[in-house]
Amino acid sequence: MSVKILHCTEATATNGRVGQSVTTDGKNDVTLATPKEPGRASVTAEQPFAVGHATWFPSATKSASAKGKVTRPADPKATARRGICPPKDGQGFGLDVDLKNSLPGLVAGTAEKMIHGDDVVYPCSHAIKRRVDVKLTRF
Repeated sequence: MSVKILHCTEATATNGRVGQSVTTDGKNDVTLATPKEPGRASVTAEQPFAVGHATWFPSATKSASAKGKVTRPADPKATARRGICPPKDGQGFGLDVDLKNSLPGLVAGTAEKMIHGDDVVYPCSHAIKRRVDVKLTRF
């Protein structure tokens, strides 16, 4: 089965969580550290994931408004928190994602519908559904 790829990016990591990670275009080149290494000038693997996760929701509101569901607010905002936790099956590690969304100017009920309705066109949540608990809330 062939899949039509809409966008693709690639990165290479050397030495995993305590090494270097760089995208093939060179735009993201980071020194990585584990969360337990205080004072090291680097980022954890969770931070880029949180940035990507926070970026997708405001973009997904464009799709919802284009479909005529609701008028898109001028400045939608999302804050993502990604954590490592014990998995449900007790093996290895699991992920926890908390995505708080702000849709200024929308009444609460409309905002809630937009937040939960966009999950289908929100790539990361759609890809990890049923494997990672993703909490969607409004702030």
